[in-house]
Parts: sequence; structure tokens; C-alpha cells
Amino acid sequence: MKTTEPRKLEFITTQGRRITTRMSDVNAHREQWQMVVFLILTFGALFAGMQIIGDKTPLGKEVVNAFNYGIPLMIYSGLVVLLGLIMSWRRMSEQTEIKIIKIDGTGISLGHKKIGGANPPIVVPWWDVEALEIVDEPNGKTSVYMATRTLNTYRIKWENAFAWVEPESFFIELKTNAPNAMVNFAPRDIAIGADDSRYTNLWLQYFSSPDTRQRRGALPNGTELNEGKYRVLKRLGGGGQGTVYLATTRNREYIYGSHFDEDAEVFVVLKEYVLPIHRGSALADKQYETLNNESQILSHINHPSIVNLLDCFVEDHRAYLVLDWVNGESLKALVEKNGPLNEALVREVSLTICNILAYLHSFRPPIVHRDLTPDNLLVDGDGRIFLIDFTVALQFQSSRTSTVVGKQAYTPPEQFRGNPSPLSDIYALGCTMYYMLTARDPEPMQQSNPRSVMPEISPEMNAIVARATEFDTEHRYYSADEVREDLERLQV
Repeated sequence: MKTTEPRKLEFITTQGRRITTRMSDVNAHREQWQMVVFLILTFGALFAGMQIIGDKTPLGKEVVNAFNYGIPLMIYSGLVVLLGLIMSWRRMSEQTEIKIIKIDGTGISLGHKKIGGANPPIVVPWWDVEALEIVDEPNGKTSVYMATRTLNTYRIKWENAFAWVEPESFFIELKTNAPNAMVNFAPRDIAIGADDSRYTNLWLQYFSSPDTRQRRGALPNGTELNEGKYRVLKRLGGGGQGTVYLATTRNREYIYGSHFDEDAEVFVVLKEYVLPIHRGSALADKQYETLNNESQILSHINHPSIVNLLDCFVEDHRAYLVLDWVNGESLKALVEKNGPLNEALVREVSLTICNILAYLHSFRPPIVHRDLTPDNLLVDGDGRIFLIDFTVALQFQSSRTSTVVGKQAYTPPEQFRGNPSPLSDIYALGCTMYYMLTARDPEPMQQSNPRSVMPEISPEMNAIVARATEFDTEHRYYSADEVREDLERLQV
């Protein structure tokens, strides 16, 4: 295994500079040490005085003898007090070590308490940040060094630096607001303590890329990416969210959890996001939010009917999500080619979708797909169903409003109002069932009744679709499990 050399300071010099590590130094504990010195001096003076008195009178000798017998106990007690003071000093010293307590458009706030505290926070404006480096200390610890143009240097323990601030957010703000600052860090630095560096490093790769774009337009067939790990075979499609390519790889390291022959080529899908060259713009922030959201959600998903995220990387101002390739076609294309599906097949497909939704909604908070449509359901050669495209998925929070997304005919009223919930996916499931039964997209903003189009559809199946597409969420199915129960009771 390749070992990584310890990171050393490259831009920051510590000679002639006072390095601040805490909000207060030893002088903050002056009163404690003054008390220790006072007790030692008092004990010494008392001991000397007793010896002088003992030489003058017989009574003094008895007092001195009694005092001398108590000296071991006094020394022991003094050592205990001294040890307690040392431990208290160390604890107070650790508590006053500086931390990054806040980052905003103004700059970096350093302090030892997030709220309150005797010392006001140190605010370092972004314009004042001259250099920032991550260093591997001789003791095996990692420190963050920050030097300012006003000749201040701060050293922060890694665990303190990012106790209250996300590392990824910090480095994004740093590269956005202090673009001229000299930096010395690497993907392994940002991933310290992270579960999987593949996802946290995406934006850092983007910021470390040159300010020019080498390629324009779609990638030609045969293009090699990520140092030759992936080779583009052809373009599969594209849209407003990005272009999709079929590619091959022989790189076993990047195919997590897969097992295949050493020399075999594996097909993968590359989902491409074109990123703006000008970083820090509103468009760049929007693209980052979309990319990061999809990669983070997919990185936590492990379901046989959901395509796996295998890898992700940034190259030439384009971000790529590497996904499993499903050898098949969309449910939309299948129905367009063959016409409406029979009820038995619709029931089986719908049961699979119910299992997928039950899994996504079991997360805390639930994952809401928000774009469940026949276009995003793939059917392979064995008839297996796979859900794809988590571009607009989100982890639901009841207090959160969101952007209106999703195809109009499959979007429920609450999602149009920017308040999607797991019940929104239930509505989209009902619309998808309507499409499979009729080969028609449902009417937007209407409850779906496939029996009105295809009278041969059973009343029981029609009732399931109608309840799943209820406008009022109180009358809609409350979970995918409830839809599944009705489908399992359906006689077809």
C-alpha cells in the first residue's frame, strides 16, 4: 500500500511570529499559581520559624517535634493539591483552545465557546487570510495553521477546527471568499473522520481544477476520463440536468462491492454535470447543491432495485457520477412499444415500486424521490425493475419548503406548492400505474381513474389507483406498505 508523506508547512513560517493556540494562555490561570507559590512560601517560613523557636525553649522543642511528625502528611496533602491544580490547569487549557465557531460572508470567527464566554471571538476577515495549511504534527495529530496578512498565526487542532463547522463547507467558503490565499491541503485532509471521501471531495476537486475548460460539448466516443479509469463508449441521452454516457472500466478499485474477472471490462453509466468555470457564482452554488445532494443520497442507498453509485469525480469542470448500468429500457419506452400492460403485470411491477418506496421512506428523515415516473423506471432483460435518477430527490423535513420539481402529470398538488412529502411519491406511483394500465399519461392535477379510459380494468385496481392519486393527502394512502397490502389482496 502506498504510504502518504506527512504534510509539512510550505507557505507559513513560524519564526518570529507568535502562534495563538488558545483564547487565553498560562497567565489566565495566574491566580491558581499564585496560590500554590503562596502556600509553599508560607509552609517554608513556618518550618524555618519552628526550627528557630525550638532551639530557644523546651516547649518549643515539643512543638517542633509535633510539627515534624506532621510534615509527611502535609507534604502528601500539598502534592495532592498541586496535582489537582495541574489537572485543573490542563483541563482549563484544553477548554480555551481555539475553535472555528462560525463562517459567513464576513470571515472566520475563532473562539473557545460557541455561545458566551469571557473572551470575545477573534474575527479574521476573508481578505486577511494569507495562507491556510493542514499539517501532520510529530505526535501523529493533525493541525490547521492559518496565517493572516496582519501577521497573526493561528494553530488549531483538527478536531477543534471542525467541531462546529463542516470541513467541506469551510473549504468551499475559503476558496470562494479568499481565492488568493495560499492553501496546502489535499482530499485526504478533508476526508479525515469522514465515512467516504468519494463524496466529500467532489467540490474540492472542482476548486483545485484550472480556470480553463479543455473540452467543449459532448464527449467523443473513446474519451478516457479520471486518468484512464473510464472510457466513454457512447452518449445515451441528455437533458436539463446533464448528459449520460455508457462507459467501460477495468478498475476494480473503483467498483465498490463488485466482483469480476481481472481482465473483464465492466459497463457503467457516467452521469455528467457541466460545472461553471467561475466559481462562487449562484449557478455554481446551484450545481453544487444538485450534485452533492444526489451523490450523498445515493451513497447511503443499498437496494437491489435501485442503481448503485460506484464512484464520483470531477474533471475539466465536469462532475461525474459513476452508476450501475442496467441493460434494458425504460418502462415508458416499453409501454410505448407494446401498449398497455395487463393487470397481473401492473400488479407485479407496482409491488416492486412499493418495496422501493417503503425502503426510501424508512430513512430518518425519509428520502423523497420527487420524480417517480415511467421514464425513471428501467426494465432489464429479465424483467427486473430499477429506479434511477435521484437528481431532485431530497431527505424530507416537515418544516422545509423546496423548489417545485417533477413532471407535471405525475406531480401532486402539495409538491407544486413546494411542500413534498413521502405521500408525494405515493401519488406518483398511482400515476405510473395509470400509465401502465392505459398507455397514456394521466391528466395533470386530476385524480386518476384508469377505468374511465379502459372499462375492462377491474374496479379493485381502479380503486387502488384512485386512492393513490387523491388530492387530499388525508384520503390518500399513508404509506407504500398500505398500497402493497391492497395490491397483494387484488385478484387478477
